[in-house]
Amino acid sequence: MNNLDRNEKGGASGDVKTELSEAAGKYGAGRMRLFFFFLALVLLASWFMPAGAAHANIEISSIEELQKIGNHPNYPLDGDYYLTQDIDASETEGWNDGAGFEPIGPDFDTLFSGTFDGKGRVIEGLFINRPEDDYVGLFGWVRKGGSVENLGLEGGSVTGGERYVGGLAGYNSGTVSDCYATGAVSGESYVGGLVGRNGFYEATVSDCYATGAVSGEWEIGGLVGRNNGTVSGCYATGAVSGYRRVGGLGGRNSGTLSQCYATGAVSGDNFAGGLVGRDEGWVFASFWEKDANGLLSGDSGKGLTSARMRERGVFQKAGWGGTAWVMAEGERPRLAWEGTGAQAIPEPEPLPLAGSGTEQDPYLVGTPEEFALLSRHAHALTAHIALVSDVDCEGVELRPIGKLGPFTGVFDGRGRSFGTPRQGACWRFWVCGRGRRNPELGR
Repeated sequence: MNNLDRNEKGGASGDVKTELSEAAGKYGAGRMRLFFFFLALVLLASWFMPAGAAHANIEISSIEELQKIGNHPNYPLDGDYYLTQDIDASETEGWNDGAGFEPIGPDFDTLFSGTFDGKGRVIEGLFINRPEDDYVGLFGWVRKGGSVENLGLEGGSVTGGERYVGGLAGYNSGTVSDCYATGAVSGESYVGGLVGRNGFYEATVSDCYATGAVSGEWEIGGLVGRNNGTVSGCYATGAVSGYRRVGGLGGRNSGTLSQCYATGAVSGDNFAGGLVGRDEGWVFASFWEKDANGLLSGDSGKGLTSARMRERGVFQKAGWGGTAWVMAEGERPRLAWEGTGAQAIPEPEPLPLAGSGTEQDPYLVGTPEEFALLSRHAHALTAHIALVSDVDCEGVELRPIGKLGPFTGVFDGRGRSFGTPRQGACWRFWVCGRGRRNPELGR
C-alpha cells in the first residue's frame, strides 16, 4: 500500500509584515535601507531566473521516491529529476486498494512542468488501474515546457477512464523524446501506447516507440491516440482495437507526423487505418505494413508489403537518411539509440532523371516509368519538374505524387497531357501543399 502523506504538500509561510516590523525595531534606518536593497536584488534574480532553475537535480532511485513527485514538498511538480538505476515497480499492483500507481501530475490543476531524464534506464512492471480517472499514465499531464526523455517502461499495464490514457503520459503539452513503452494500455478515448493525446502546436513526441496492445472506443493509436502537435521518428508494433478513428500509429492526426511507421494489426468499424485512422493534418514520408496489420488501405501514409518494409532503399528514397533511424539488411528500421548495431540509412540519391530539379534545370519527365519515380523519392516533393512529351498511362498502374508528403514544388506540364492511368486517374498529385504550382497540365 502506498502510504504517502498527501498533507505534506503544503509549505511553511510566515507573516511578512511582522518580520519587517521586528527588523525595523532592531536595526536603524540605514540598515533597513540596505536590507531592502538586498531584498530587491533577490526578487529581481528570482524574476529573471529560468523555469526550474531554483531546483537542483533530484535523484529518483525507487518506486517510492517516484511516487513522491507532486506529493511531497521536496519533490515539486516543476522539479528536475533523473533516474539513478532501473526500478522494479511490480509492487504497485498492490497499492491504493488495487488502483496502483497514482499518475504524476494527474489533472489540469496539478500538471508536471519539470524535467525527467531516465538516463536510458527502465521502470519495469508499472501497474495503473484507474478506470474512473482521466489523464492516466506514468505522467497524467506533461505541461508546456515540461519534458520526459531517455526512459523505458517495460511490461505492466495502464487502464484509464473516459479520456487521455497513455503508457507514458495521458496528455502531453511538452516534449517526449527517446522513450518507449511495452505494456498494454486501455481506456475509452484518446488512448495511445505511449501518449494518449499529443496536443497542441508545440507538443512533440520524437524518436520513440511502443509495442504493447492498445484498446478503447475512439481515437485509439498504437503510439498516440490523437496528435495535434508533432510526432517524428517514431514507430508502433502493437495490436490496436477500437470503434472509431483507430490507427496503427495514431487514431487521429490533426498535426504533423513525419518519418514514422506502424506494423500492428488494426481493427475498427469507422476510420480504421494502417498508420492513422483519421488524418486531418500533414503526414510526411511515413509507412504502414499492409500484410502485417490486415489493412489494404489507409487514410494517410503509404502501405508497404512486409518485404518492402525491410528494403533499405525504400527508406533511403523517402529521405530517412541523416536522421535517428538505422537499418540492418532484412530488418525493419530501428532507432539509433536502441543500440542494435545496425547501420545508418544512407542519404537519398538524386532522382535518375534528366535535370537537377531546380527552376533553371527542372527534372524532365516523358514516360510513365519516369513519372512513377516521382512518387517514390522525397526529393521530388520540393523540385521543379517539367513534362517533355504527352504521357500515355493507359494500362499502367501509377502512384500519385504526394504520398510521402505534400508536394510543394512546381510541375510544369508545358501544355502536354496524361492519358488515363489504370489507378488514380483523378490523383496525379495526392496532396499539394502551400506554394505548389502545376501550370499548363492537361488531362
